[in-house]
Amino acid sequence: MHLLALLLFNLLWRSQMISGAEQSKSSKTGTILRKNDNETSVPTEEDRKRLIYDVAVGRRDVDPSATNMMFMNYSDEMEKLAMEWVGNCTEPNTTSLHHPQRADVGVYTLSYSKNQAPQFYDIASTTIDLCSGYNYTSNNCTLLTAYYLQIVWANTSQFGCAMKDCSIKRPNSTTKTFYMTCVFKPG
Repeated sequence: MHLLALLLFNLLWRSQMISGAEQSKSSKTGTILRKNDNETSVPTEEDRKRLIYDVAVGRRDVDPSATNMMFMNYSDEMEKLAMEWVGNCTEPNTTSLHHPQRADVGVYTLSYSKNQAPQFYDIASTTIDLCSGYNYTSNNCTLLTAYYLQIVWANTSQFGCAMKDCSIKRPNSTTKTFYMTCVFKPG
């Protein structure tokens, strides 16, 4: 059942990406951040679909495979928590992934040094790519193990993301600094 849903979602997503390729150039992500650096950006509907797809692929490819993997849904509630978190330009923290006021959710933030805002789907693909070669026995991979586990943990069923230009944190940098945060429940 989950495989069929994933295949249908993949077909739908690809057809929308082809028909909406021109529209994606003016997505809310880049527009908000270029016009007003003080704004927190959230994924467009198209970005959300891509995020869900990338997370589903990462979860599907877990080795050993999980027999009880929950379907991951994009959540407005988790997006709001991500907006609050990244809105303060809170530094990325790889040692504690728990939200200080919500023990039931996990938070992670990636920092991007770029001239323009990254795409929202970068956070899932970056995390999954950097943790390639995850070893179940040692519970470890090359980089971002804790972040990767947030994505692939079988019980996790909701997530939401937000992004902000936090260049104020690195005033001497020649490129902008974007923080992208995702919140997962349960985390």
